[in-house]
Amino acid sequence: MGQAGDRVDQPEDRVGQAVGQADSAEARADQAVDRVGEIGPESFEGAVRVVGSDPFPYTIVQAEDGRSLTVTGALRDDIRRLSGARVRVTGRLRPGEQPGTGLDVSSWEVLSVDGERPLVGRLERGAAGYDLVRPGGARVPLNFVPGSLGDRAGSLLWVVLDEHGGVAAYGIIREPGGGEHGGGASG
Repeated sequence: MGQAGDRVDQPEDRVGQAVGQADSAEARADQAVDRVGEIGPESFEGAVRVVGSDPFPYTIVQAEDGRSLTVTGALRDDIRRLSGARVRVTGRLRPGEQPGTGLDVSSWEVLSVDGERPLVGRLERGAAGYDLVRPGGARVPLNFVPGSLGDRAGSLLWVVLDEHGGVAAYGIIREPGGGEHGGGASG
């Protein structure tokens, strides 16, 4: 028996609460769908794939279980350049606009490239060579930059560093002058 003030719910009360919670959840889901059929925001992890052929290739993010989303929006080209990488993308679902379900991406994060966790940032000349300027402004000095990368200062890129801070692998995500760090890009 409970103490004075303890509440013991009757089975009918719990059923009523469950129905109320389900109605509330349905109302929130209805509110998430705006006038143009968007649902979101949603996050999705998987490997970047480019499918189809020119002039109409599609960029998709495919999860390990086979589900995939077609990438849409202003960051589509950034993500396309990450083909083969494992990423987390966040944005609004746009059912029916692309093959399958589209995701209008508002931010992305590189999780791995060939099994390694890369750093993402903008390549800039530093006091003693080159630095990778991370989103948020932190500078990571690069001890060795291949000549083919050195002339790409200003580019947004991913890098995998060796044990000495040298660039072991890299990929260009966006050439200089292509905007800020990918609308929330991180890595």
